[in-house]
Amino acid sequence: MNLWIISLLFCYAAAIPLNLQTVLENFLDGGYRQELEPGNVGWYDPRERGGRLLDYTIDVYGEPLNIIISALSDPYILTDTGFHHYTKSLGYSRECLGLHYGNRHRADLGDGDGQKIELILARQHYFPVWGTCWESLAGGHHFRAWKQNGTEADSGAWFIG
Repeated sequence: MNLWIISLLFCYAAAIPLNLQTVLENFLDGGYRQELEPGNVGWYDPRERGGRLLDYTIDVYGEPLNIIISALSDPYILTDTGFHHYTKSLGYSRECLGLHYGNRHRADLGDGDGQKIELILARQHYFPVWGTCWESLAGGHHFRAWKQNGTEADSGAWFIG
């Protein structure tokens, strides 16, 4: 039995792609540290440049921007099309018939563009036909996304709230 488990682990380790093997070796050697080239940054902290990690639902109150997809992520995900495909893989889609229901939220990502309107509002896609329409009418899960791409901090990261 023990020999079978050891053989299975050996086959699994041999099947791991080389770059993942390197990650595992670095992790086992005391922790994984990603080496960045100078100038590469995942995202800029909006608070350091006059922005905030809350959107503006109204002038004073907002909702948290609690997910950041780093600019060091897969380059395809950082494109508008790639991000749309990513949201579809999570069970979300564009708004019903392309029509917006509700308030437009704004966010200041500290990138030099000030408060900008959401680029994407993705709603839960309940079922194949009219799925996001149901979410628009009955309520449910949705999220908004902004891209940090201003003149002062152009990381290309997605901020999601």
